[in-house]
Amino acid sequence: MYDNLAQATIAVTDPATTPRDLMAIAQAYPNLWAGVAKHPNAYPDLLTWLTTVGDDTVRAAVVARTAAPDTPPPPPVATETIPPEEAIPETKPSKNHGLSWISTRKGKRILIGSGAGLLAVILTVVLIVNLVVIPHQRAEEAAAAASASAAAEQARLDEEHQAAVVSFTNAVHDCTQANTSLANSLAHAQYTAATDPSTLDNPNLIDGLNQAIASAQTVEICTPPTMADDTASIQQQTAQLTTDTDILMTSVRALTNADDAVTTSVQTKENKEAAAKKAEQDAAYAAAHTASVTLTDSDGYARKFTITISDWIQGTNTSALAATWTKFGGTAPMPLVDGSYSLGQYSGNVDFTQADAAYVFGKVSVENASPGYDVTKYSGNNPALIAPAWNSSYENKWSVQCIVYSSKTDCGVNKSQLVTPLMESNNWGPVPFVMALNGAIAKTPNNPNGNPDFDNIVLNFGLAGGRDPVQLTPVKFW
Repeated sequence: MYDNLAQATIAVTDPATTPRDLMAIAQAYPNLWAGVAKHPNAYPDLLTWLTTVGDDTVRAAVVARTAAPDTPPPPPVATETIPPEEAIPETKPSKNHGLSWISTRKGKRILIGSGAGLLAVILTVVLIVNLVVIPHQRAEEAAAAASASAAAEQARLDEEHQAAVVSFTNAVHDCTQANTSLANSLAHAQYTAATDPSTLDNPNLIDGLNQAIASAQTVEICTPPTMADDTASIQQQTAQLTTDTDILMTSVRALTNADDAVTTSVQTKENKEAAAKKAEQDAAYAAAHTASVTLTDSDGYARKFTITISDWIQGTNTSALAATWTKFGGTAPMPLVDGSYSLGQYSGNVDFTQADAAYVFGKVSVENASPGYDVTKYSGNNPALIAPAWNSSYENKWSVQCIVYSSKTDCGVNKSQLVTPLMESNNWGPVPFVMALNGAIAKTPNNPNGNPDFDNIVLNFGLAGGRDPVQLTPVKFW
């Protein structure tokens, strides 16, 4: 009878609706139970059933109905009597499309309803889903997305704020360090500025340092502020601190550079003075250890011999021996080490022990001193430079000499000649040589520190027979 909810709702409010129609409405539309309970034509069995199956609202409506004062009866309507066995509606809906079953008390069932009612229910559900459920779900999703976006934005802002705090803290530290650096650099520069200008290689650098000091004294120190609360203000404070720190450090660098320039200039002058002194000492040493002699043979051919020698070196000082041999142009290995050397014109050999010997290294060069008689090939017209003669205290010692030239090493014991140059041009050499006194530094009971006359040994170079000698005196330095 009632194909949709709208018709049923109107019927519930119509006083003329019959008890049977009320029962049908109650069976088809549970959401109208409270209205059915309030209808004046709802009979007692229907009210009892509604109390049993309804919720608190329905039961409250039943209670309110039964407790209400008597009212004038409604206008008479055409009614029908519902037998007691058919007065209780079935609570379980039928699976038939658009149909409902009403059970009687005797177990009989009456099929009522139509397809229009079912369609109304479906449409109502669709409307509720589209107008209520889906919008609600979408609203919840939108709210969740908005909440997530807000949380992400807040996290970003928190991270940015934390980064700003860290940068501010570092800037404060740099600011404080810059103040300290400026104070220290200024104090050191003022100390350096008191340097005597005459000790500088460039005295004008003192003026540059004083200018840097005066400029640094006008620079304001960096004063860190109290950190602000908001991120933007903190960033502004950090930028200002960075600017102030840069200004300070620029002044520090200017002071340091000017200070270092003065210090370097002082060192430069000291180095130049030391180099000049060494050059003077070297010249004096060379003068004492270098000699030249012009020797003329019986045919009148003259040759200028230039000889340079070292000081005496102990045979045990192997590093000094190797370094000095190299200094005079020798190549490894150094000659005159432990071994047996032939006596030459004498019979037998001499056993040479390096540890007991004293060494002198040298080099010799020869220049043609006969104008108009150029040397173009070896002619034999070359005087021989004799081996050095020792003073009388060492005449009983065996001396060993080696000279290296023409890719060979010529060694001998008590050689009468150091070298006869095989000149093929106007200049020959220089070539290195080494001489040693075997057993010269051996300690004896009478001389536990070695022979004291060793300091007075004079080396005599010259022609055979002692003509035109040149003397060199090496110094003992042990």
